[in-house]
Amino acid sequence: MSRTNIFILILSIITIIVFGIKIYYLKFYTEPEKINYSKVMARENIRNNKIMLITDNKEKYKLNKKYRYTKAFGFDYIYETKEDYSLYLFMEEGNTINAYNSIIEDYITSKDSFWYDKIAIIEDSLMFLKADNYGKKYDIDLSSLKVPAKEDLPKTMIKALERQRHDAIWIFSIPEDDTINAAKHIFELNADSLLYKIETNKKYHYTFVAEYWMAFHYEEVLIELIEMVENNTEIGLINTANLIILERIASGDLQFYGHGGGAEDDLFKVGGRANHILKAITGEDFGNVSMYHNDDDLKKMQNRWAYWLKNLNKRNWF
Repeated sequence: MSRTNIFILILSIITIIVFGIKIYYLKFYTEPEKINYSKVMARENIRNNKIMLITDNKEKYKLNKKYRYTKAFGFDYIYETKEDYSLYLFMEEGNTINAYNSIIEDYITSKDSFWYDKIAIIEDSLMFLKADNYGKKYDIDLSSLKVPAKEDLPKTMIKALERQRHDAIWIFSIPEDDTINAAKHIFELNADSLLYKIETNKKYHYTFVAEYWMAFHYEEVLIELIEMVENNTEIGLINTANLIILERIASGDLQFYGHGGGAEDDLFKVGGRANHILKAITGEDFGNVSMYHNDDDLKKMQNRWAYWLKNLNKRNWF
């Protein structure tokens, strides 16, 4: 090998080493530049037609990147890790992710006042694509399904039932030595009459009671509740005390007292009540029934519950 070739080889090796050291330093010893999210930046992005909201939900970000479901609402998502997201939340006022998002959200709302409720339904659908796709292909016959024996119930449901029963003993002063007759202590109604009350009566009391009554008699009502989920009938709701249902408060259908327990489902609707109770006694959550849901949306929700029951012993169906 000539001296010239040796020199070129040595020079190449040195160049590679120097370049490698530089890459290593940049990767491990330099902090990535933080974007200064602020109200000012949000307004500037709006002027430049760069409408983007920031999220720390990686799954939401990935789904949107794949399906671009926010495109219909005129914006995109930026992903920040939870560490970065938490950091920005506690910066000075005006220079936080919340401050940035609030300006962008106000702008999107000015274009469509119901965008947030609509997109919540879309996001919810994307999270359960497997169950929803199955529901489109196959009509699950609920009458052919059975509720598993107690020893075959999934741990999630066992824990939910135990929690509801424990709370019922305290709320309704049930004697601990007579829990076998708990339904009598809670309410003098059988399964059929209680389901009828949920389907027809405006009083919140019956829905509240059902969450606990059915924890002792879930095997009598589980399939019936799943059947009720597709019922989009709006009954109304009275005697709610300090119950909080954000959509109904925003619409003026429910008074806000500044405090109280919340319900994520629309308890003004039969399907919302059924979905709410199913969550309580199973520990599962396949999405919320919104006041904006139509018949097709509720049928989709029902399919998720039916698919769950059909695959109850296959815990990885998501």
